[in-house]
Amino acid sequence: MKAHSKPIRSLISGQLCIEYIDFKGRDPKAPSVYIQAGIHGDELQGFIVAQHLIDYFSSHPPLGDIRIVPLANAMASNAKTGEYTYGRFCTDTGENWNRHYLDLVSYLKEETAPSPFLDFESWVSTFDVENPHVIDAKFKEAMKQALDKYLEKPMAYHKKLCAQLQRLSIGYDTVLDLHCDSGSVPYVYTPSYALESAAYFGFEFCVSIPKKFGGALDEAAFYPWWCFQEQLHQNSPKHFSKQPKFESFTLELGDMQSCNLKDLDMHLQAILSYLYYRGSCEEKVQNRPPSPEWEQVYCEYEDFVNVWATEGGFFHSQVQVGQKVNKGDVLGVLYRSSVSLGLEGPQSYLQNITKPIVAPENAYIVAITSAGSVHEGMDLFRILRSPKSITRSDIKK
Repeated sequence: MKAHSKPIRSLISGQLCIEYIDFKGRDPKAPSVYIQAGIHGDELQGFIVAQHLIDYFSSHPPLGDIRIVPLANAMASNAKTGEYTYGRFCTDTGENWNRHYLDLVSYLKEETAPSPFLDFESWVSTFDVENPHVIDAKFKEAMKQALDKYLEKPMAYHKKLCAQLQRLSIGYDTVLDLHCDSGSVPYVYTPSYALESAAYFGFEFCVSIPKKFGGALDEAAFYPWWCFQEQLHQNSPKHFSKQPKFESFTLELGDMQSCNLKDLDMHLQAILSYLYYRGSCEEKVQNRPPSPEWEQVYCEYEDFVNVWATEGGFFHSQVQVGQKVNKGDVLGVLYRSSVSLGLEGPQSYLQNITKPIVAPENAYIVAITSAGSVHEGMDLFRILRSPKSITRSDIKK
């Protein structure tokens, strides 16, 4: 185990750093893993899970190399307004921290990228198909060089932080990004090709992402490998499948600013279960996925949608996370703040100032805002519609 401190930003008070831990694996052939938490600053559950993983691997050496960044964004953790941590957005620009990782596929084709990799398709065609490990190593090196080149130029801090974290993750075979939602059940974002692998976390809900880039770390990690693998398959279908061996996930570990020991242990076991399945650690965790009756509900990315506040007011939810609702069910109530609205309507004062928020369609409630007061256009619920399921019997291993 080795600790590192990487300078990331010069502040008025001194140097800001990213701290991380590297564990050397016992088997050089085992898949390596990069784990980070806290890109939004106040994601308490993810930070503590990462610390417990460090403690675990200190006494249970992994098979594959593992890098853990327990607090990816100290800048966001320090951004306080009273008791509130303004962690989700950059205070300099207002940008969401998790939307500015680099699209390496596009960058590798730009004029400013390292010259050997300008023509992606032609470059891939030069590979020796009999040496897949050499091919993977060349692609990892290409991505490292591209990020090094990108980081040479001045840029806004939110972009620099994302690029530096992305650079730390390059070279690993698995990337796990630990997050927390406003108030939610645990769930996982997965590339569609890794849906079966995602079941090994044992979470009840899952969101399947298509082959696209949206700026988040998981997408920045899997998208280049997905494009790369498809190009290899196109050039030599006999030697390469369309599905990458590389996997990356965003794990949403429940409420943002709370933590309890039961949830902590569940999340720790979920990650270790997946890493055992992946071949990165050898200690087997029982019942992940759980019993034969276990079922994971998932949807396509476009079916994971928000329910918005139609006007401003004070908000009270009447449903629980994880609950299944039908179209037209009342999800919560908005209390309008204007006294005149209560006096002018045709009903009683209380009926006039309240407005029910109803389910737009049949769905599962995955996340609920923690805000008691909302403006028009703010998200109140995140719902999973058009649900599908994967069961224990659908999983091969």
